[in-house]
Amino acid sequence: MPRSSKPSDFEKGIIIGRHKCGRSLRDISSDLKYPKSTVAYVIKKWKVSGDCRNVPRVGRPTKLGDRDRRVLTREIRKNRTPPMALIREEFQQASGSVVSMNTIRKEAHLHGFHGRATAHKPLITKSNRAARLMWCKAHRNWTVDQWKRILWSVQILIGSLYEHSISRYTYIPRASIHMTPM
Repeated sequence: MPRSSKPSDFEKGIIIGRHKCGRSLRDISSDLKYPKSTVAYVIKKWKVSGDCRNVPRVGRPTKLGDRDRRVLTREIRKNRTPPMALIREEFQQASGSVVSMNTIRKEAHLHGFHGRATAHKPLITKSNRAARLMWCKAHRNWTVDQWKRILWSVQILIGSLYEHSISRYTYIPRASIHMTPM
């Protein structure tokens, strides 16, 4: 049996059974590989209360109920690209519950949604780069008069792959990361 400082209910029953059979604390401790203090505590608790089961721990109840959790997952699945602050606002409008960003983030993580940086679309693809090069080579010998006849209307951003990064995040459930889209 793997040892930890807190035995399970079944292991506590084994300790009580061996104690009833007249085994010493040292024998029970060495057989089950629990410290003598743990074995003594289990036996003492059983003698005093007649019960040695683990009781559920107390603590503050969670802010979100089952319905709120379903509303949150629905809001995240509806649109996975907005930042967590916007998801929080949409959740509060949909459910009426006022919760912190940390609560929203923790619940999203519990349901398998994790913020991931989206893949960047290359600003100039290989085919686009080749087409531009061909156009430049075709117009290499133009005169100034020919260039004056061109109407220049829009300035565009020319860059290569990952030169300008705009951070965008999406919330993806862990199971669907490796799934192919339908």
